[in-house]
Amino acid sequence: MPFNTSYIDSIPNPETISSAWGTLRRGATSAITHLDGAATKWKTIDAQLRLPAEMREFYAAFEPVEQTTGELEEKVRNVGSAVDEYVETLRGLREWRTRIRGDINSYTSTYPEGADLSLGDRWDRYWARKGIQDDIHSLGVSFELAEERLERALSTNALTAPPVVPLHFPGGGDRFDRAQASALVDALVKGTSQDPIADYRKLLALLEDMSPEDIAQLARENPNMVLVVPPTGADAGRNRKWWDALSRKPGGEELQAALKEHASSLIGNMEGLTYEDRNEANRRTLEIVLQRVQEQKNGIRDWGYTSKQIQAYENLQQTLESGRARQAGSGTEIGLLAFDSIGVDGEPLAAIAIGNPDRATHQSWYIPGMGSSLERNIGGVYGDAESIWNKQQESLGAHESNSMVVWMGYDAPKMAPSTEVLRSTHAREGGVLLTDALNGMNVANTHRSGPMPYTSVTAHSYGTTTATYALANIDFKVNSAVYFGSAGLDKAAASTADGLQVLPDPRTDRPAVYAGTAMRDNVARIPTVLSSQEGWSTPRYSPTGERFGGNVFQVDGEDRGAGVSGHEARKGDRRGYLDEGTQSLDSIARLSVGRGDDIPLYDEGERDYLEYVTVTAPHATPAPPPERIDR
Repeated sequence: MPFNTSYIDSIPNPETISSAWGTLRRGATSAITHLDGAATKWKTIDAQLRLPAEMREFYAAFEPVEQTTGELEEKVRNVGSAVDEYVETLRGLREWRTRIRGDINSYTSTYPEGADLSLGDRWDRYWARKGIQDDIHSLGVSFELAEERLERALSTNALTAPPVVPLHFPGGGDRFDRAQASALVDALVKGTSQDPIADYRKLLALLEDMSPEDIAQLARENPNMVLVVPPTGADAGRNRKWWDALSRKPGGEELQAALKEHASSLIGNMEGLTYEDRNEANRRTLEIVLQRVQEQKNGIRDWGYTSKQIQAYENLQQTLESGRARQAGSGTEIGLLAFDSIGVDGEPLAAIAIGNPDRATHQSWYIPGMGSSLERNIGGVYGDAESIWNKQQESLGAHESNSMVVWMGYDAPKMAPSTEVLRSTHAREGGVLLTDALNGMNVANTHRSGPMPYTSVTAHSYGTTTATYALANIDFKVNSAVYFGSAGLDKAAASTADGLQVLPDPRTDRPAVYAGTAMRDNVARIPTVLSSQEGWSTPRYSPTGERFGGNVFQVDGEDRGAGVSGHEARKGDRRGYLDEGTQSLDSIARLSVGRGDDIPLYDEGERDYLEYVTVTAPHATPAPPPERIDR
């Protein structure tokens, strides 16, 4: 059977693209030079004619030419960097394609069609073919990712017309500012903005010049004000500078309070801000949404909420209340780090914090897998993360504390019979959102008065697929990542643990990425096996495999507790990965706070073999556990 290379045959010639961009860049530079000249002449004319103040105010309503040229220069520079990166990526991809074609030729000559092969040769042929298929799929996805990055850069830096709204006259009246802000809010909430980042920045500029009373009036005039959230990719560092600058203005604290009250989703989901500010704002959003739900139920006003959205909001509130009830008397805070009531395709998203991330010495993130949503199982996912958080406390000292972010901030794949878990779309899109979230928390951490916290990411099932995309792209290094019951990692995200932004484990000098999959967890392996077949999305590999280069820990009950008997995080019979009394919960909790020095690690090659046996012969008598290697 011939190989399907349609994924990779259409990779364009990078030299053609580079030449075309060079011509465009020269034209843009020439246009900018002419605009700069026009700006200089305008300044001269303005000074010579000494226009009346009223006329100057009128002209000030339009963007100065100098500002326009500055924006043009920045956008041309940004696009140039993106095109240069794209061209360099294409060169590498075409070299990769040449190697693959060579491998195909070698395979064809080694295993001719119809050849009589021994059993051993047939196995060799199977693995050789699978390796080539994996490379073809990975190259195709890498090409898609390169195109997506370029498209995002072109979209972000597009020269688009501003929204048709009343002009903002300096000193011309707050009514004009509110009208423009309202138009921007609607464009961002309804998804009609042509340049969400630019419109978001314009909105912030308008809000910072308003009074608390104007912001309250804007919220009364536009109910969407409470729904607007920062767009994906908004720079967390710039967010923090903007917020801190507000506090230094006269009346800044009152302005910040008004924004948390009336633009609560905007502030509550603004990466880079403190948890305490965001929690206050997000709790206000949830309060408003639940009020509107009650109005809709009582027939007072139809806010357009679906039954699934209402269920999600009520589940979130119930989870927060039950979590606080369990921590009553302990002083542990339970709050909302993020809450987007619209979310992805109308499915609400949230992130609950157990403990205070602003003050904790150890910050952990829990990324759940397929089937997780506020509407379906927020309470169960919260309980999974709470199990880790409770166990972590046993390993910490008297002056240490831990926080756990229960991150349900992406559209997870649906449960069977859906086949979404076999595809990479949810992981790639969720990875972008998780990248923003992790980078945002890191920015907040850098503004702490004390030392930086120990930061870890724990993930289950498809959550490991999503987390890998994020850990490959964040701007800093986390201390550790702990994967369990992985649904497989996409080679396009990172082919080895070295491709992740994770600090090394001092015992092994490899990245502190730890992975465990139970011998009796056959569900986790299905996506890895099926995704490698031709026609599926991106081939995956196991984080417990030798090629990945991580650190494998035991979860089958050799010591430190019971073994795991399936794929669930918690099963209620002490046999899920996070059930009390299991070896896996003990290891996951201690590894995620840097207290796993005495946890034995295993040889990855042996572990990979055991996985192969379990997949190909799941009902066979399990092989004995591999000989452990204490590192």
